[in-house]
Amino acid sequence: MITFLIRLFVKDSDNLSDPNVRIRYGKFASIVGMVCNVILFGGKITVGIFSGSIAIVSDSFNNLSDAATCAINLFGFHLSGKPADRDHPFGHGRIEYITGLIMSFLIVLIGFEFLRTSIDRIINPSELTFSPVMAGVLMGSILVKAWMFFFYRRVGKRIDSQTIIAASVDSYSDIAITLVTLVSLIISVYLKITIDGYVGVGVSIFVLYAGYNVAKDALSPLLGSEPDPSIVATLKELLTSDHHVLGVHDVIVHDYGPGRMIASAHVEVCSSGNFMEIHDAVDLLEKRIIAETHIPITLHMDPIDMDDASTKEIRYCVTKIVRELSDKLSIHDFRVVKGITHTNLIFDIAVPFEYSLPDDEIRNKIKSELMLQFPTVFYLVIQFDRSFL
Repeated sequence: MITFLIRLFVKDSDNLSDPNVRIRYGKFASIVGMVCNVILFGGKITVGIFSGSIAIVSDSFNNLSDAATCAINLFGFHLSGKPADRDHPFGHGRIEYITGLIMSFLIVLIGFEFLRTSIDRIINPSELTFSPVMAGVLMGSILVKAWMFFFYRRVGKRIDSQTIIAASVDSYSDIAITLVTLVSLIISVYLKITIDGYVGVGVSIFVLYAGYNVAKDALSPLLGSEPDPSIVATLKELLTSDHHVLGVHDVIVHDYGPGRMIASAHVEVCSSGNFMEIHDAVDLLEKRIIAETHIPITLHMDPIDMDDASTKEIRYCVTKIVRELSDKLSIHDFRVVKGITHTNLIFDIAVPFEYSLPDDEIRNKIKSELMLQFPTVFYLVIQFDRSFL
């Protein structure tokens, strides 16, 4: 049924490489979410008022907040689809992250409000009523949310949208919330144990936690999060597929919204090769990556000496020393500048943020190990880079 609806309402649904198709997917999912959540809100608020259950009322407003977030998502997908202009040369894709942030504020606001109401219900409990109709409405809500979970998950994975995938997780949590609410209502009415307010507190905390997660997922790409390892691996695989490229480092991926990324990288090439031939090969690599990944990339060529035997030996030695310190460290831009009294070793070390050894200690360990193997006086000129990956 989900596939049928997608093919019916999303034009060219199989052409996922077209950004406009992705926007259509997002708008369709948002509209479906709004309609379903408004219907659920109407049914639950009616049941909650007649039963006197604050847990059901809070659950109904959770559905209303979901409908509001769908409306924000719809607006976000509409704006993110606008083409690049003079003021926004990289497009408007990050609006999708901003709408997610707004969505999180609404969720947290509703969570706090019903936490306050639930605590008041614990202090001032009231009698609840229950009927098979109420049970039917809540069970129907669970079935609708189960369908929405599968629907959101299918669409979210298909267009790689964290916003839609988050909606699928939210639907899954709503199933648990409604089920717990139904059980608490039955227990309160038939066992005469007043737990409605306590369940309302639990639901409110769950809503607050969901709002926190949505905010975290929206803020991360806005602040500049680590790129998807699979994307970096694909870029490296394509770059090293050409025999002119001897190594790749400083791969940076900038995220300007889902499906809108720009990358740059340094590629090591042989310093004695034909410059025009290598430049042509690198230029073709840029075009190939854009064609296969839809990620514009800028490549910088780093020439390295592959013909001098002593340089290769020293590089091998330094690489081994660095690897023994940690397999997470790596070197690049290695050069040997020989002089009469000493030799300069110039290279960069990529250091991950979680690596604890100070830069000076790394430098001293490399120098002491190097002096044991080579009698030549080396001056180390090391640039420490913090890895973007």
